[in-house]
Amino acid sequence: MVTACIVLLYISYAIPVTLLLAKGRNNIKHGPFWLGKLGLVANLVLLFWTGFTLVMYSFPYYMPVASGTMNYVSVVYGFVFILTIGYWFARGNRTFRGGSQRAAEAEHIVREVASHASVN
Repeated sequence: MVTACIVLLYISYAIPVTLLLAKGRNNIKHGPFWLGKLGLVANLVLLFWTGFTLVMYSFPYYMPVASGTMNYVSVVYGFVFILTIGYWFARGNRTFRGGSQRAAEAEHIVREVASHASVN
């Protein structure tokens, strides 16, 4: 269970980094902690480390392998994957609203608050 928690946490970090690299690091607004080329290196190190831990932490602890010494973390990975996909089809795809829609909602709220502030 500890191994699954560690690796699944790494995977949760790797998902947005993978999407960032797929979209292009220069296609997003740079914030105050933009590291430039060093940030790209950090992103790549994170992805390689996640892949390494995914493989290495899945090996059994002892050789020869018996049912009592087998590392069943791959079963946990499969269960979490099935649970996540099941949730997406059961509820997530109906309730998720993409980033552009949320940005429009945020702009609307800012304009509304600004208009109320100018009235007062």
